[in-house]
Amino acid sequence: MLDILLQRFLVYLKGTRNYSPLTVDAYSADLSDFVNFLKKSSVNSPQGIDKFILRKYILRINTSKNYSRATIIRKIASLRSFLKFLIQQEKSIPSRLLLHIHSPKKEIKVPNFLTEEEVSQIIDAPYSSDKFTDLRMKAILEVLYSSGLRISELTGLNIGDVDLLGGSVRVFGKGSKERYVPLGGAAETALKDYLKARGDLLTALKRGSSSAGKDIPVKDRDAVFLNLHGRRITPRGIRKLLDIWIRRASPITGRKVSPHTFRHSFATHMLEHGCDLRSIQEMLGHSSIGTTQVYTHTTIERLKKIYERAHPRR
Repeated sequence: MLDILLQRFLVYLKGTRNYSPLTVDAYSADLSDFVNFLKKSSVNSPQGIDKFILRKYILRINTSKNYSRATIIRKIASLRSFLKFLIQQEKSIPSRLLLHIHSPKKEIKVPNFLTEEEVSQIIDAPYSSDKFTDLRMKAILEVLYSSGLRISELTGLNIGDVDLLGGSVRVFGKGSKERYVPLGGAAETALKDYLKARGDLLTALKRGSSSAGKDIPVKDRDAVFLNLHGRRITPRGIRKLLDIWIRRASPITGRKVSPHTFRHSFATHMLEHGCDLRSIQEMLGHSSIGTTQVYTHTTIERLKKIYERAHPRR
């Protein structure tokens, strides 16, 4: 019975709440762990869930050496959502059970970001203007930094989402929420060069095989960013290519640079140059201004360092 209720909850998240597949997968993993815990505790129905079993489960995940603070917070949030579903949709447990679920405070981490000089060194690293892979990477980096997209949003872009004349891209973020984000001039130029190379690649693939066009899945045919086989490039593929590009550009040592680093850098630099938090929130696609406020910590830390170097009575 618990397994059936869990599947109903996951369908509810995907169909009614419009959660992304990645989020649904995370909820599924977290709550499967909870359901297995209940079964091992001889609890086979929602009616068997009480404050004691909840405390025991929360204690287990809080004391596990395998879970970070962020993972614990996510697991407890998943549990709370599942119980709310059981209360509201199934009417199978009392609402007072929610009073016994307490989540630890979220640890505020200052995002890893690049300086403006480091961004320029990486994006402007020497590249071949007649090589498809170089033009593609150049366009990817320019768009990431110009618009602050998540890597999944970037790989999800279709040709119809790009408005080079208007200087913007249409993005479908978390929960499939639609937003429009500006494109800078450098990103527009890089995209134009890449899209020409993209067309040449598809033409070459069709010439090489009469079935090349048919072999490409429908969901990939309009993708902006393609791999060498004409398929939509994956986030994993971009991460690998970025690692290679960084080693070639080599301005950064001793720390990891990921596609998300460019999103953090975009937000930090926009804030430092006077952009207001609400606008940054909208461009990043954050549902809460509190999520965007983490970038104020970044700028404050940087100002402290400048102050310590410059003030005569520091």
